[in-house]
Amino acid sequence: MKILYVVHEFFPQHYTGTARFGLNLATQMQKMGNTIKILTYGETETENLTPFGKINYKKYLFNNLEIWSFRHVDIVPRVHFDIFDPEIQEDIYQLIEQEKLNDVDVVHIIHPLRTGIIAQYFYSKKIPLILTLTDYWTICPRVQLLKIDDSICNGPLVSKCANECEYPSDSIKERMKFSKILMNYAKMITVPSSMVKQIFTMNGSSMDKFYVINHGLNYQNFQIKPRKKLIKNDPIVFGYVGPILMPKGIELLINAFMKVPNKKLSLKIYGSCLNQNEYFMHLKKIAGLDPRIEFMGEYRYENLPEILSGIDVEIFSSIWYETYCLALLEGLAHNVPIIASDTIGSAVEFIDNNKSGLLFKSKDIEQLINLIKQISEDPQKLNEIAKQIIYPPRIEEEAITYEQLYRKAIR
Repeated sequence: MKILYVVHEFFPQHYTGTARFGLNLATQMQKMGNTIKILTYGETETENLTPFGKINYKKYLFNNLEIWSFRHVDIVPRVHFDIFDPEIQEDIYQLIEQEKLNDVDVVHIIHPLRTGIIAQYFYSKKIPLILTLTDYWTICPRVQLLKIDDSICNGPLVSKCANECEYPSDSIKERMKFSKILMNYAKMITVPSSMVKQIFTMNGSSMDKFYVINHGLNYQNFQIKPRKKLIKNDPIVFGYVGPILMPKGIELLINAFMKVPNKKLSLKIYGSCLNQNEYFMHLKKIAGLDPRIEFMGEYRYENLPEILSGIDVEIFSSIWYETYCLALLEGLAHNVPIIASDTIGSAVEFIDNNKSGLLFKSKDIEQLINLIKQISEDPQKLNEIAKQIIYPPRIEEEAITYEQLYRKAIR
């Protein structure tokens, strides 16, 4: 098959979970004999760009994959809000045809942010579209269904978006209309967890179109090391590995950890703040009061096995309906016991509470404090959890499922 993947950002400039999902899937599909092309939005691209009307673009190779990256000549805030951008429609259509990106059997849109106009093109050409929803951008311009006050929102209403998130009513009404059009373009919609399907269907999407396909991991990249057996009074290393962003609930994690004064505990936080510098400095100021907390900085993906071998238990305390969380799955794949918020899709899918991991109610700091205390008083509990860990699927399993879905869409 000839497959075009469309994603809102991609390697090497971007390496978030959605970009990693796209890279893993595209690489595996290519290994399986398919012809792969990737079209992405290069928001931060500034070098080696070719002018093309109101957009610039470049072509490059990454991990033996052909990538076409485009961006507006002048990026304005609306490109992150609008479902479709008619201003660049003519240019992006011509680019697709000039570069023969339309010579494909199926198009898989991994994220429609800044790329909705591409879906419109391929729908008009009657080329089957698969749409993956890795977050809530199509129904929430704030992406994560979090209101301005950081409380969880269950879905959009014109009045609610206007009153609680300060969006103009007319803009939200138009956006909701175009979002439905975009979703209707897709022959099939995939989501990484059952929780995501439930939220979208609760907000009016047709359940018949939805397929839950768990993200798979490339275990070939991992060198999983044996875990040490913990005994009573052992020092415990708690950890967080992933982007340091407000919705990840890292402030909650730090505050909970500081409430357990056991000197044999430490907390290591790995990751970059992805331009949320003010939030990062705020976290460092809070954590600076506790010498047991260390910010380890940005990490390389290939160093994950070494990093995770030095962590006894990972904590993921997201405060939003996190659709999946690949970092959590990578921990499980390395046999690391997990404590997680119950609003993380992958946590609910792969953790049997009190058996293969520990779950707590999102934002409930007292529950999290109690779980940290339990582990500090009985480190051997982690040995039992490690024995019962449910391992995430391999990328090969995910790719086979998608290949079957593509063939179904083409028929």
